[in-house]
Amino acid sequence: DMPLRAYARTLSAACQEADFLAGVAFSFEERAPRLGLVKGVLTFLDGSELHFSEFLVSTEGGVHKIKYRYHCAHGPSLRFRYDNGRDPKARSLSTYPHHKHTPAGIIPANPPSLIQAIREAESLVALP
Repeated sequence: DMPLRAYARTLSAACQEADFLAGVAFSFEERAPRLGLVKGVLTFLDGSELHFSEFLVSTEGGVHKIKYRYHCAHGPSLRFRYDNGRDPKARSLSTYPHHKHTPAGIIPANPPSLIQAIREAESLVALP
C-alpha cells in the first residue's frame, strides 16, 4: 500500500537526519494489505537510545497509528516513554490510553509524532 510506504520513507529520512547520532536502525514491514509496522533504534553520541515502534493502518483518510511506543533511555535510566498501551496505572489520566512515563512517574500526554520524540531525545543528549 503506497501511503504506508511513503509514510515509512518519511520516518526513515527523519531518523537519518536526527542530530547527535552514533547509529540508526530502521525497519518497515508490510502486514496484510493495509497494515504495517515501523520500528527502530536511534543511538545518540552520549550512548542514550530512542527505541520506537508504530503499528499502522492505511485508510481512505490516510495513515493512522493503532499502537505506538517511543522509549528513550540512557543505560538503565529512563528518560521518557510515550505509549498507548492499556496501562492500569494510567487509567485515571485524561489522555488514557495515551500517556508518558517519566523518571517521576506517569503523566497525561497526547501522542507525539516520531519526529517530536526524536526532538525531545535530542534535547536531552549530553554532549561532552
